[in-house]
Amino acid sequence: MNFNFRNVVVPVLLGLAVVACDKKDMEEIAPEAAISAQSTSLATSAQLIFEETAEGSTFFPLSGATLNKTHGIENCGLDWTLASVTSPAREHEKAIRFEIRKGQPLVGSSGKIRSEVTVIKGSSDDRFSKDIWYSFSVYFPSVGFEYDDERDCLIQWYEDGSDETTIRAENNKVYLEVTPANDSTEQKTYDLFSSNTALNSKSKSLAAFSDIPKDQWNEFVFHFVHSTGSDGLIEVWRNGVKIHHITGRNMHLKYPKWKMGLYKSSFLAGSSPLSSRVIYFDNIRVGKPTATLADMSSGIATGTTTVTLADTTATTATEPERVTSTDTTSTTSF
Repeated sequence: MNFNFRNVVVPVLLGLAVVACDKKDMEEIAPEAAISAQSTSLATSAQLIFEETAEGSTFFPLSGATLNKTHGIENCGLDWTLASVTSPAREHEKAIRFEIRKGQPLVGSSGKIRSEVTVIKGSSDDRFSKDIWYSFSVYFPSVGFEYDDERDCLIQWYEDGSDETTIRAENNKVYLEVTPANDSTEQKTYDLFSSNTALNSKSKSLAAFSDIPKDQWNEFVFHFVHSTGSDGLIEVWRNGVKIHHITGRNMHLKYPKWKMGLYKSSFLAGSSPLSSRVIYFDNIRVGKPTATLADMSSGIATGTTTVTLADTTATTATEPERVTSTDTTSTTSF
């Protein structure tokens, strides 16, 4: 079964680079106790503005009025780059598989190697608000997401390609990198598999961060107050346990696009020794300001059961032809 994807082709701002920065007004708290199974009941759709579970006949549709309507898709158009799969399934029967390969057809006018979905664009979507929630479950396969000291970009709160808040993988670690403070030139880096103290990005050593737990599902919830000032907030939960509380500036220009998937510049540069990258997502949600942790959580145990992959070949779901995104802003990312 095949997808018919069209690449999102947009102008690109060249010469941008992510500049790490320090953030003096950030703080971090110790993890809270895990929320109870009762409190992690399935999300109430009234509190959500987006939800994708991959269980329907289509996923990430670019048109229509369903709760999983998606802003845009960027990939090379081949079946394996974005697919619905039945293994490893998390809560129900399906999950979403992203893959990129060294030497694949390049994506967009900028000619990058990526497979990404823009779930929501803050600057043009009336549902977007300064106070907003995000959540997803993620699975890193031991075959497909091997160690690499060249970093991957997994999640972007994208503004213009510089100084964004992002989630990245590097040296078998996964971390949140936060937009610089107004009076600083360094980002802070937060371990997403522990509550370790943040590091300055320019001088970071990831040795103290926890290794990625492979071949299991983990669920992350993020509560954002998007801001260029001191009232900004990012709260982070992993599997129902609060691991970070970060205050201060977390955007530098405008409300972001929330992107997820895989982008790896070292595949194009040739500096990574690997030839492909695979990651799985499920239960992707965006919540209103009135949402709660329970609304954004799946309500099932996560991070404890190893799933054995019966078949690592993606099975692509049948879907109507996707419409090319009308977004004309730059999609340069790093």
